[in-house]
Amino acid sequence: MKLTQSLSGKVILLIFSLFIISFVPKLSEIASGEDKCICAYDGYGYYLYLPHFFEKGDLNITQEWAQKLQNEYCDGVYAYQIVRTPQGKELNTYHLGQAFIELPSYLVGDLFARMFGYKTDGFSKPYYIVFILNVLLFIFIGLLYLRKLLLIYLSEKMVAITIIVLYLASNIYTTFFLQYDLQHLFLFALNSVFLYHTVQFTRKQSRKHLLLSAIILGLTVAIRPTQVLLGLFPTILLLHSY
Repeated sequence: MKLTQSLSGKVILLIFSLFIISFVPKLSEIASGEDKCICAYDGYGYYLYLPHFFEKGDLNITQEWAQKLQNEYCDGVYAYQIVRTPQGKELNTYHLGQAFIELPSYLVGDLFARMFGYKTDGFSKPYYIVFILNVLLFIFIGLLYLRKLLLIYLSEKMVAITIIVLYLASNIYTTFFLQYDLQHLFLFALNSVFLYHTVQFTRKQSRKHLLLSAIILGLTVAIRPTQVLLGLFPTILLLHSY
């Protein structure tokens, strides 16, 4: 059934539309050059693997390099993400996994930056605009798969009510809109996809669903290692089935 033809589908389209409306002023500020900082603080720690890899060809990030890039775009926010180890090497203490999620949008932003003569440092206007569009994409994916998962167990009406309650009674809006460069938004979407395909495997015994759920679980663990605990869910389901 098409989203526009079901109650729960209309609900997620409404919520997604509210997110789009919320991000429009942000996109306007980016286009005008008023807002130049894609990410700082923790979000920068997850992201900076990409600009460094494409500029330097490796992941040996130094604090000096990271600080210089932050100073240019983010008002000199201290790049505390890079620490010096007892062996004298410098290390980014933030996990690499989120950079995989941001890689496709980075490549698209890089293409547009080269086409229109912007800096290819990962922070110029094209990268930022596509970064926000990627955020909106994952918000939609999360809502879509949450609906698909709930529809396995609940009626159309109950799914719609559940999603409305999630939106109104949790901090999902604040987290996704104000902290869009952090892990929570991406993990919400990926966990929804993972749970859906895991449940579908137990129902249909399709290897496609098993493979997709395994890949997504591995990706979420790369983003946040404590996600490995979510592996208990398929373990319990498979023990029940076999």
